[in-house]
Amino acid sequence: MENAVVGNVGVVDKILNLTQNLLQQQSNILTFVFGITALLLACTWLWNLFIARRKMRNEIQRQISRIEKGFNNKAVELEKAINKKLKDDLLKHEVEINRLFALTSKQAGLPDISTTWWGSALKASSKIGNDLQIRRATNNILYNLRETGVCGLLDKEKISWLINIVKVHVPEILYNEKDEILKLLEAEIKKK
Repeated sequence: MENAVVGNVGVVDKILNLTQNLLQQQSNILTFVFGITALLLACTWLWNLFIARRKMRNEIQRQISRIEKGFNNKAVELEKAINKKLKDDLLKHEVEINRLFALTSKQAGLPDISTTWWGSALKASSKIGNDLQIRRATNNILYNLRETGVCGLLDKEKISWLINIVKVHVPEILYNEKDEILKLLEAEIKKK
C-alpha cells in the first residue's frame, strides 16, 4: 500500500507539476494576451488621438478661413461704403464751392463767370441727386442768360459746354427751364 501511496504521490506530484506548468503557461498566455490587448488599445487610442487632432486642426482652419472671408467681405463692403460717403461728401462740398463762386462772381459783376460756375454746380448736384441745388443752378443759369445778356460774353466753347451740361444734367421735370436755356444758348451759338 505504501507503494500505492508513493505511486499516487508521484502521480499527484506529476499532476501538480503539470497543473503548475499549465498555470504558468496560461499566466504567460494571459499576460501575452493582456499585453497585446493593452498594446492594441494604446495604438488605437494614439491613432484616434492623432486623427482627432488632425480633424480638429482641419476644422479650425476651415472655420478660420470662413471667418477671414467674412471679415474680408465686411471690410470690402465697409470700404465701399466709406468711399461712397467720402465721394458724396466731396461732391456736396464741390456743389457748395461752385455755388459760392457763382454768387461771388455775380456780385462782382461777372455774369459770364457766374454762369459757368452755375453750370459746374449743376453738374455736381446732378451726380449726387440734390434736387434743390439742381433747381437752384438751373434757375440761376436761366436768370443770367435772360436778365444779364451773358450769352454775348461767353465764347463758343463755353456755350457748347453749357448746352451739354444742361442737356445731360437738367431733369425732365424742369422741362420749361431746360428748353428755354437751350433755345437761348443755341441761338447765341448760331450768331458766333
